[in-house]
Amino acid sequence: MSTVVPEAPTPPETPPGTSPPPTRGGSTTRRDQRRATHRKLLDATLACLVELGYAGTTTPVITQRAGVSSGALFNHFATKDDLMLAAVGDLLPRMMATTNEQMTRDITAGERPFVVVVERFWQVSRSPVGLALGELFAAARTNPRLRSALAEAREEYGRALESLSAALFPDLAGWERHRAFSSFAWLAIQGFTATELAFGPGLDLADTRHLLVEALEAIAATATRPR
Repeated sequence: MSTVVPEAPTPPETPPGTSPPPTRGGSTTRRDQRRATHRKLLDATLACLVELGYAGTTTPVITQRAGVSSGALFNHFATKDDLMLAAVGDLLPRMMATTNEQMTRDITAGERPFVVVVERFWQVSRSPVGLALGELFAAARTNPRLRSALAEAREEYGRALESLSAALFPDLAGWERHRAFSSFAWLAIQGFTATELAFGPGLDLADTRHLLVEALEAIAATATRPR
């Protein structure tokens, strides 16, 4: 009578940039190897989008950066579009986590909270994750599948920003235009970042960001004013 061997439990997720731990036998399981390759491809895609832009992020460049074969890439993703869609699903949660952490930490101690809002959005938009997402948003204009995925991602990020804004500024939570207000600074900063990237670091947008802070403060004051 044969003995049934129970299936091994699913190993924990491997953090970005790390290799899965060895199993008792001194080698990684096939599942670990597949997970590690998947992570390498997503990390390489992020790096290529930042350094080379969307047009330069070709599958041969990604596989070379990841140190894997083209066969390995297409074993995970049938097309480049599928890889880019997976990148959206990987990058957006990372950006949301960074935004939440920084805002919650810094606004608590800030005297002018909207200064913190604008500066943290500015930093996030210029981070590798923010720049990579910017490349994907630009490419979505002529790529319907990418546009659809990013539309869903933008809606999810908008809800996250609304929840964060309500937690940080409870006086604004009941305002009928709160959803638009919570996205206003982020959308403006995205435009600032795209402009700077197009025209170079010599473009000084410090005064423009200061005006954005003043605009947010004025809008918030009007929204919370007794009527």
